[in-house]
Amino acid sequence: MIDPPELSISSCSSTQADIVYVGFWRRFAAACIDWMLILTILGTVLAPLLAVASLAILIKTGGGFLSSSTIAFLLLMLPLGLYFAWMHSRPAQATLGKMAVGIKVCRPNGSVIDFGQSCMRWLGLLVAALPAGIGLMAAGITERKRGWHDRWTDTVVVDRWAFTDHPERQQPNLDTLSKIVIIFHAITLLLVICVLAFFVLVMSNYPGIF
Repeated sequence: MIDPPELSISSCSSTQADIVYVGFWRRFAAACIDWMLILTILGTVLAPLLAVASLAILIKTGGGFLSSSTIAFLLLMLPLGLYFAWMHSRPAQATLGKMAVGIKVCRPNGSVIDFGQSCMRWLGLLVAALPAGIGLMAAGITERKRGWHDRWTDTVVVDRWAFTDHPERQQPNLDTLSKIVIIFHAITLLLVICVLAFFVLVMSNYPGIF
C-alpha cells in the first residue's frame, strides 16, 4: 500500500474543488474490516479479560447480572472508543479499515482532527447509529457525504490522496477491496436469512421437533 504524502497547506488551496468525499458504502467496507479485526482481538484476548473482570465485579459488589453486564459493556466501549479516537487523530487520519480502503477523516480544510474532537466523533457515531442507522446512512446522500456525527464534529471523510500534492490519484468510485467486502457481507446476510427462514419453516410444519 502506498502511503500518501504529508499534508501540505499549499496543495490544499489548489485542490479544494477536486476533493473526493467518501460516501456510505466505502465507509461501510472500512467499518467491516475494522470490526472483523476488533472481533478477532476480542475473541482471543479481551473477551476472557472482560469476563473475568465482570465476574470479579459481580462477586465483589453483589450486584445483579444487569449491573455487571452494564459494567462489562462500558469496559468494552472504552478500548473501542480509544482505538477509533487515537487512529483518527494520528497523522494517517484513519483506522486500519479506512487505511485498507484508502480513506481518511479530517477537518473540512484537510487538517488532522485532535484527540478530543475524535472522541466526540466516536460518541456521535454511536448516537447516529441508534435510529436504525439513519444517521450513518446520511453519508450517502448529504452534501460532502457527511453523516450526523460528521456534521456534529465538523469533519469529513475523503480519499486518502485528498488535500495532497497528488489529488489525481483519488479514487471516486468503490475500490476493489471495498467491493469484495460488501459482496462477502451481502452473501453472508443472505445465507443467514435463508437459514432463519429454513428454521421458521421447519418449526411451523413440525412444532414438536425442537
